[in-house]
Amino acid sequence: MKSIRLLSLALLAVCFLLPVAASAQTAQDGFRYLDNERTGQARAVFTQLAGSQPTPENLYNMGYFLLSQGQPDSARTYFERGVAADAKSGLNHVGLGEVEIAKGNLAGAKEHFDQARKVTKNRNSEVFHRIGAAYFRYPTKDTKLALENLEKAKSLDSKNAGVYYTLGDLHLSLRDAGKATQSYESAIYFDPTMAKAHLRAGDLFMLAKDYTQALRKYQDAIAADPSYEPAYREIADLYFRGRQYANAATYYKQYMDLVGNDPDRQFVYAGYLYLDKKYPETITVLTPLAAANFSNPVVHRLLAYSAYETQDYNMGVEQIQTFMQKAKPEEVITQDHDYFARLQLAAGKDTLAAIDAFRRVIDADSSRWDLHRDIANLYFTMRQYDKTAAEYEAMAAKGMELSAQDIFNQGKGYYFSQQYEKADEAFGKLTEIASQSNLGWLWRARANVRLDPESTQGLAKPYYEKYIEMTTETDKYTRELVDANFYLASYNYFVKEDKQASRPFLEAVLALDPEHQNAKILMDSLAQAN
Repeated sequence: MKSIRLLSLALLAVCFLLPVAASAQTAQDGFRYLDNERTGQARAVFTQLAGSQPTPENLYNMGYFLLSQGQPDSARTYFERGVAADAKSGLNHVGLGEVEIAKGNLAGAKEHFDQARKVTKNRNSEVFHRIGAAYFRYPTKDTKLALENLEKAKSLDSKNAGVYYTLGDLHLSLRDAGKATQSYESAIYFDPTMAKAHLRAGDLFMLAKDYTQALRKYQDAIAADPSYEPAYREIADLYFRGRQYANAATYYKQYMDLVGNDPDRQFVYAGYLYLDKKYPETITVLTPLAAANFSNPVVHRLLAYSAYETQDYNMGVEQIQTFMQKAKPEEVITQDHDYFARLQLAAGKDTLAAIDAFRRVIDADSSRWDLHRDIANLYFTMRQYDKTAAEYEAMAAKGMELSAQDIFNQGKGYYFSQQYEKADEAFGKLTEIASQSNLGWLWRARANVRLDPESTQGLAKPYYEKYIEMTTETDKYTRELVDANFYLASYNYFVKEDKQASRPFLEAVLALDPEHQNAKILMDSLAQAN
């Protein structure tokens, strides 16, 4: 997904040339293909013309195409043939000069450019145009000479839209947005059908973050030429920036329908679908790419994420593991570890691997402290209660405020790992921050039963009493109320030796559980005592 992009160097000046041979329309088609990034079709047109009608113009066009593809040595051959066919072919002399610039030889280029101007007697606008374009299209450049030649071209033909377009590119390369805009608008004025000029104007609005005007200009490009593929791609990118992923996917699909569904474009399209939460469609597009060993490992990431969202967890595990194997370490992000963990758990796979993945997320992103909670829950499920409690300790140590549920889970971790004093402390905190809940009192009572196993100190007594007081849903908490009441009955009966004080608690036990054998035994004992 590209940001604001200038067209490639190959496309900076295509369509400027206005061939004069009998096959001009066909040559224009070739440049149009090149503008639309259909390099294969452009190559076929230029090759056919240069082979069947080797005029100086057609030979130049073929050489120019090869230059646009970064093949200066091959281009030189065609320019030399063009000069041989007509020593006064100014454009082929320009082409030979551009080859030199492409190779970093400005001095050598000047000789050819001087010859081009000489043979055309300094009266050919297109020669000056092409010289100007050549002077700034390559790393070895001279923008002053570029501007001088383009202004000369404009003076010779003030209505040449191509010259204005190239001037726009020059000013844009010099970061003069005002002059660039003026030049592109002039190109549009003299040739309203020049789709790429509309596109460039849209790019300038994008740079200015005026997305409404940028969209209008891109739509103007499509209106000028409905088959102009780059405009659809740029609109897709614009909508992507605005997080309108459905629109981005729609326009990118139109772009692909025009330019072709090669794997790279399918990959980008799948990215838009994924962002639009079209997970089944994402899987449909990406599965053939993955099967064909698509070079970018992110294809497996998106498949894994989409599989998780569609609950195809086994597929997700396979894909995320493949991604981890193929990706470079720096390509793996925290979200990958997060999905890796959740897929492992959802598929019922390796819990310890999931925990390790969660820790990688925490290490990479301190804001994801919430994962300590997930890890704690996993340890609890695995009955590793000491580690459960330790996770909550780690959260607190990092200054993270524990919720009531966190403290409750931490307390149970302490309780089941036989750290009863810490459990008592945790449940004590719970009764303070969740005063309307009866659970803190119940579990604090249980912890104190463990701290006072013979009940000689009655440590659990006040907490069971409070629990009974707060618990009105007898059907829901029958077993817990039975335990609480029987503890209080036993404490009074055996420790305090106040058998009559145990009576109401025994009655409460039997009301809840008439078959409670120990309560029945104690009640029988009370009856005999009377």
